[in-house]
Amino acid sequence: MVKIYKALLFLIFTTPFSLFAQDGSIHGKVTHLRSKESLPGVNVVADDTTGTVTDSKGEYQLPLSPGNHKIDFRFIGFKTMGKKVMISAGQTTRVDVLLEESAT
Repeated sequence: MVKIYKALLFLIFTTPFSLFAQDGSIHGKVTHLRSKESLPGVNVVADDTTGTVTDSKGEYQLPLSPGNHKIDFRFIGFKTMGKKVMISAGQTTRVDVLLEESAT
């Protein structure tokens, strides 16, 4: 019986906090500027702290806390692309990017 009360108290006290701690996310596709082909393996980095990599179709998804974020798209042989994104709680924002090859 004591275990049931402890479990019930745990749920009562943690449920309200989990409702307010909703993150948002960004997702999209990274493609080559000229050929329009998808680019797998592109590093997608938010605020120089967290990130992900595009899959075989050039698609990515990155959960983020609500607020303003600077997103960098980095790939060897291509110019780094930076985007500023506003994330809202519980919302998913689509950010598609075209990367241009670097001259070097």
